[in-house]
Order: sequence, then C-alpha cells, then structure tokens
Amino acid sequence: MGHGGAGGESRTEFIVFSAGMTQHTRLACSNAINVQISDPPCHRVIREERVRGTAENARPMCHSQLSASAHLSMMVDVVCPAAALPGVRHDLHCPGGEEDGASMDPVNIHVHLYYGVDPLQFRKNENAGCLYGYHFAESDTMALSYSRDHPEGPLLRLVRRTLKSLLGFDFIHTYRNRAGLMSADVIWTHTEREYLSVALLLLLTRRTREPLLLAQSIWLLDIWKSLSPPKRLFYRWLLGRADVLTTHSPDNAALVQKYWGREGTVVRYGLDTRDFPLTTAGDWRPHEPLRIASIGNDRDRDWNTLITAFENDPRYCVRIATRRKIWRRSKASNVTVAPAHGLAAQRALYEWADVVIVSLHPNHHVSGITVILEAVATGKPVVATATGGLEEYFSSGSIGYVPAHDPMAMREQVAFLAREPGVATEQMRRAQREFVQKDLTTRAFANQHVMLTRSLINRPIERTAEPLPHSRT
Repeated sequence: MGHGGAGGESRTEFIVFSAGMTQHTRLACSNAINVQISDPPCHRVIREERVRGTAENARPMCHSQLSASAHLSMMVDVVCPAAALPGVRHDLHCPGGEEDGASMDPVNIHVHLYYGVDPLQFRKNENAGCLYGYHFAESDTMALSYSRDHPEGPLLRLVRRTLKSLLGFDFIHTYRNRAGLMSADVIWTHTEREYLSVALLLLLTRRTREPLLLAQSIWLLDIWKSLSPPKRLFYRWLLGRADVLTTHSPDNAALVQKYWGREGTVVRYGLDTRDFPLTTAGDWRPHEPLRIASIGNDRDRDWNTLITAFENDPRYCVRIATRRKIWRRSKASNVTVAPAHGLAAQRALYEWADVVIVSLHPNHHVSGITVILEAVATGKPVVATATGGLEEYFSSGSIGYVPAHDPMAMREQVAFLAREPGVATEQMRRAQREFVQKDLTTRAFANQHVMLTRSLINRPIERTAEPLPHSRT
C-alpha cells in the first residue's frame, strides 16, 4: 500500500473481494471503506468499520490486515491500483479495472506448500481443493498453481529428510518445484519451512525478472532465540529476499519487528466451513458427568495442565485426541487419550463434548486456533489458555480464557460454566457472532492474500541485498 506524507491524508486504491460476494464481484468505485488505524508501530491492522455500496447481497468485508501508517484515518477506495508510480514494478499487471480488456493476462500465483499436501492428492475424490483454502483466490484475474509431491523411494526420502533436518527446511522439495516457482509473478508460502527454502532457491538462481515472495511465519519466531548465531545469520540473509512478512498473530508480528527490524502484517487464519458448517448454538445443556474434549497435535499443547485439572474428579469425563506422545499419562478412569483420525471422528468428538478445552504452553503464533474455530462453528463453549494472540480472534466474552499452567483456574472456569448454563449459552453465541463479523473462514484467508498481492505488485520493491546484521534479542 502507498502512504502519504507524514501528517497528511493517505489515499490507497485497490480491489477488494468481499468474502460475502462471488469471486468475480467487484464493488463500484464510489463504494468506500472507512477505516481507523490505531495500533502500535510494531504491527498495524486495518479495522473495517463499514462498507457502503449497492452490490447485491454484499456483506461487510473481512477484517483483513494490511500494512498502513499508524494512528491515521484513511478512506480506501475499492478500485484497481492507480497508474504506476516511480519505482513500482511495471512488468506485473493488476487486472480488474474498466480499462482492462479480456486479453490481459492474470497474475500468476504459485502456492508452495510442504511435502505431503499436493492439492492433486489432498483428500482425493472429495473435491476439497487446496489445504488452507488458497484455492478460493482463483479467479480470472488470479491464476494459481501449486507445489507437487514428486515420487521418491526410501533412499531419496531419507536424503531429503536428512537435509531438511540440517537446514530447517525442505530444499529438495522446493528444487523439484523450481519450474513453477520461477515462472510465477508472486509466490505464496504457508510457513517458514517453505519460504526459507524458496528464498534460498531464488537467491541461488537470480534472474532479471524475479517473483515476489510472501513469507508467512508461524513457529520460527518462537524458537528464534534458541537458534545458533550462524543459523540466525543464515536465516536473516534468506529473510532479506522476502517482500512481505506475514503472521497469523499480532504477538508474532511484534516479534518480527523486535528480532528482524521489519514490519509484520497480520493475516487472520480461517476455517473451512464446508468441513465444519456454522451450527447455530442452542441453549447449553451439559451432561453429567460433564464431557470435556481436547484435540490437537501442535507442539505447544499443554496436556499436563489439562490432565492435572480434571483427573480423578467424577464430575468430569475427559477425552484427549492427539497423535503426539503425552509424557504424563494419567491412569485416572475419567481421562481417555486416543487420536481422532479423519473428519468423521473429529466431528463425532465435538458432537459428544459439552466443553472444548485448548490447553497451551505460552507461545506467539495462535496455537490452537483451528480447534477453537471448529468448536465455535459446532456450537460448543470453549475454555482456552490466554496466550499467542488468540484475543485477536475472540474476545474474553466469547472464550473462557485462563492463565497458562494453572490447572486450578482451568477447573474453576469449567465449574463456573456448569453452574451457569445461561452464561455458557451466551458465550457460545458471542463467539459465533465474532466468527461471522470477522469472517474467520478459509475464503477470507485467501482474500487477504489477494489484497496483499495487489498492494505488493503496486509498490516499490525494497529488498536487502546483503546479509543483515546479527539479530536482536
């Protein structure tokens, strides 16, 4: 996005694809979004207040997070970017304006994902599209291609995984997909494991015309201080090739500024509501004993606190579904640990539960957000550890937040809901209202990438040519 001078009015123009519209619907140029920006400079979030327009059935656009100057009031017109400015890439075209003809080529986006989720193989025969919903960005102005999983025998698999362990990313998988990557206008990545690998490929194969790179961080910032100085220096050199750094959490965005001295753009994660349709929450009527479900495979799940809170308490029946090894296994008869394989098993567990608990170690990457979104969609009250920036998605009135590593507070929060079913009902309904208002869906997640891409194409490119100085701690 372009910005005006200090203290002056800033005016930016781009296309917005509202999640409530079809992929090809465009709001007229006279429509405008009033936005108020008042976030700290370490991360900036545009918060939409309202959309005026006449587009039929158009809902308010998702609360997409894009870079902007802090503490300004802006009017953002919903049109295609204006004429190219000095220093802006002229080899990329932003389609969509009335002056465009049908012959104009779309922007070529390559979505590079990790090995094992090739969209041609992911949930084959279910027409599920691309994992994480990037396929919702496809339109006549955005052409998407995807990384492919190349067949490999045991020896090649061992070599690939060994190099991946040494580097921290899967360079062989990336190299195999070099044709799609190098022919793209813009590359989207989902985690640091992909963008670090792509950055290395781009730096080793410099060309006159290079793709732009959207680099999305999840776990890297949480482990940054534990990395060796040589690896931090290596990663910072690779990070210099990224054109935009995105995260799912304002907490992670703050660390982008702290450790890397760059701006982090928050892109809210979303749920595929085809898998978990939003079910209107009715009056909450818990079972006896109260049924607690906890699902997840993230490294930051805190199973010890959950088990300590409820084991051997006959008021509660706990089911934990995880593929990870739980070091503190409970022998209590009211705690069961078993994975829930597949969507059918996960849906059945949510249906069984009265309350869904997301117990977490402190983190900065909204660990547990997928399970929270699924639980809210299925109409279950949620108790979660207050960490990672989850409040960016759901407020304290929608989720029962408790401190980290505090089993007593967790147990008391659940006991409170059991005593006050009316409060639990209102909590569920508030959470579902926030889900809708913030449009926490995979379609909106993809649309945020579309908006970022359009703003990126039409701004000057400022990459770090040399290795960056040692990271700050």
